[in-house]
Amino acid sequence: MSQNKHLRVLGLDRCGSMKLIVAIISCLLIQSCEPKLLRMFQDLRTNVIRAEYNQTYEYKVDSKNQFLFIIEENIDLKHLQSSTLFTASRVVVESENATLQKPLTVVIRQKSGVISWQIPARVDENPNFYRDAHYYKKTSKLLCPSAYGDLKLEEKYATLTISTESADATDFKLNLVKMKDFDIGIGENRTFNITPAESNFYSYRPDEDHSTVLIEVNSDSLTCMTISIQKPLCPVFDSEEDIHYDGYRQTVSTRGGLTVSSDNYPDGFFIVFVLNADDSSCIRNSSNKDINNRSKLVSFNIQKGISKKDYAIASLITVVSLMLFCAAFFAMTILCKFHDFRAFQRRTSTSSRRESDPAGPEEMGIAGSNEVATSNGAGGGEDNNAQDDEIDTAVTVRTSLSSKRPKLAVTELSKKGSRKIHQDSWLFMYYLLTVAIFYAAPVIQLVVTDQIMLHVTGNQDLCYYNFLCSHPLMSLSDFNHVLSNLGYVMLGLLFMTIVYTRQRKNANLLLMHREYGIPPHYGLYYAMGFALVMEGIMSGSYHVCPSHSTFQFDTSFMYIMAVLSIVKIYQNRHPDVNAEAPTIFGILSITILFVIIGVLKGDVIYFWIIFSIIHLGLCIFLSVQIYYVGRCKFDKTIFRRMAASVKNDVSRRRLFRPLHWKRFFLLIVGNLCNFGLAIYGNVNIKQDFAKYLLTILLLNLLLYMLFYTTLKIHYKEKILLQTKVYIVIAMLTWAAAMYFFLNKTTSWSKTPAQSRTYNQACVLKFYDFHDIWHILSAISMFFSFMMLLTLDDDLINTHRSLIPVF
Repeated sequence: MSQNKHLRVLGLDRCGSMKLIVAIISCLLIQSCEPKLLRMFQDLRTNVIRAEYNQTYEYKVDSKNQFLFIIEENIDLKHLQSSTLFTASRVVVESENATLQKPLTVVIRQKSGVISWQIPARVDENPNFYRDAHYYKKTSKLLCPSAYGDLKLEEKYATLTISTESADATDFKLNLVKMKDFDIGIGENRTFNITPAESNFYSYRPDEDHSTVLIEVNSDSLTCMTISIQKPLCPVFDSEEDIHYDGYRQTVSTRGGLTVSSDNYPDGFFIVFVLNADDSSCIRNSSNKDINNRSKLVSFNIQKGISKKDYAIASLITVVSLMLFCAAFFAMTILCKFHDFRAFQRRTSTSSRRESDPAGPEEMGIAGSNEVATSNGAGGGEDNNAQDDEIDTAVTVRTSLSSKRPKLAVTELSKKGSRKIHQDSWLFMYYLLTVAIFYAAPVIQLVVTDQIMLHVTGNQDLCYYNFLCSHPLMSLSDFNHVLSNLGYVMLGLLFMTIVYTRQRKNANLLLMHREYGIPPHYGLYYAMGFALVMEGIMSGSYHVCPSHSTFQFDTSFMYIMAVLSIVKIYQNRHPDVNAEAPTIFGILSITILFVIIGVLKGDVIYFWIIFSIIHLGLCIFLSVQIYYVGRCKFDKTIFRRMAASVKNDVSRRRLFRPLHWKRFFLLIVGNLCNFGLAIYGNVNIKQDFAKYLLTILLLNLLLYMLFYTTLKIHYKEKILLQTKVYIVIAMLTWAAAMYFFLNKTTSWSKTPAQSRTYNQACVLKFYDFHDIWHILSAISMFFSFMMLLTLDDDLINTHRSLIPVF
């Protein structure tokens, strides 16, 4: 605490305190206090004046005389029975010829405390540098209403002393104004002007049983100010230096809001407004260095918050609705699956009877002798003794005697066997479970610590809430944004339950007909569902105290879900050549590292250039792997093989005619989209890198999904009605979810004050746009997963030798 702060507590001004210190030292030395003090103050004449309201006093003061004004603090008897019990008094003091060397000192003594200041009043732009200070010659203070909370109808007085050390006469003006609108109630509005030397505060006294009240603050000016909620005690901390000593506070530029619980302030509270010396607290790297004549017009109102009954109803409706949805959908899915299983059993039993007939294999295209064609058209025999985990890279196409046989079938890329595929698939779940435990534990600890620090320090700039729709509950400052993440958890568990049911019901059929349908990868499905659960947990943890340093917690599992979905789509037709779990999670760890660097150094162009090179290089690498079905090896002989391939294509006059033109065309479209994203990112390097990276992953997931479904339709494969319904619901909910997501209510990439300019009122009384995004995005991802789960159910009785690879 500064020296001036100590002097205020003692009730001493700067000049009087120096005289008193000298007198005390002299008393201790000569052991004669009273004569020394009398001689020191015997030449000082005090002019006592009983101050009247709404009257201007103009006098001259010097080192030999001082003025003492007696201010009567009385209760407004006219409003005794109403909610407005007390009035407050504002003291306005200004002096045009007061100097820095011999300032004018103002001391106000009340029964409840002492405040003092000097004119010119110093306001520091940067407290570490004296030259950055600016001095105001007009100041004002609002007297703390000492009758606040005291119902004894008695007169109370405050004294105001004006003095100076200057031998020359110093002019001053004094005006005493009674504030009749000091108390504010529900639904009322106040508009006023403040400067760094003229703060303001109002009083709210609860007159109804409101569990919470919402204070909404608005201003057309970007000038930075601080608002504070303080207990109705004196003295009031109404300067930029000491406003952080009590209550809750936040910086505000054009919009702000505070939700105050009556449990914390049962006797009411003061709402304090202080204009900052500069804008550095509201605008990062602010270039506004002009602190002369700073002022701000402020408007605020108090609204009734929701009751405890509203909390209970909103929470109960959310939980019950999700439970009913999960129960109804699970029952419907079970009925549909039973129908599918019975149909599958009938079809496969018919197929088995056909296979028992000598002509059966030829009709199905499973001939006893197969023709194997290489890339140059030569034939050869099938190697039935090949290892399960190896694929003959010399074989490029495989054609049966049947015309229905595709050039490259899934049976060629599923030679590892069901046991090996099962083990590789479950590795995704094991890795994800390990990552989730080690990742979530410190995250929860960090955000809980931040929430505790918010309550201990009262600094609401620590957390980026939508303050116009944040409903506190116990120690949680923003309960609704935590609760709305419940949908991720429950729908993730529902998806895992559906996968488990499907696995159990399908187990015996797979043992009987191993070579039919797309090879199942249940471990990867479980990993997708568990990632959805963890997204809810991590997003809920992030919203305990959202901030610039914790944003990656909210999106980490979104990256994981996007990558796992892409891997799942590729794994359907490439079970033997897809990337394994260690590789995928290694890439994800690098992705999270890039997110952290992007958050810290997202405005550095070199970072964007390096990232774009890696991004586009990875796109080209994956495109080559997809085009050559994972059989292109990047080793030291790659350039020699590329030269031989080009030479072969030139000799056959097909250099510009790709062998797989449909696959080639779709990959070109995908790469052009990624190149466009890279250009956009480098042009707009100030954007949110974390969301930019998420956009890249989601766009590639969408492109690959379109790639897959387009080729599926091209090869005349069916999309079942159930899957079509999932696609339609997913598209509709994604479109609605993105609308609410783009209408953001906070922005962690900006300062807390700038983030509050996006704050919006609740649209469903308890939830805001971001809460609705949570609910709709959870539904969207769930139906997207269901679409992936059932996309190839039309192939359930199709032999893998008849399922094309694309």
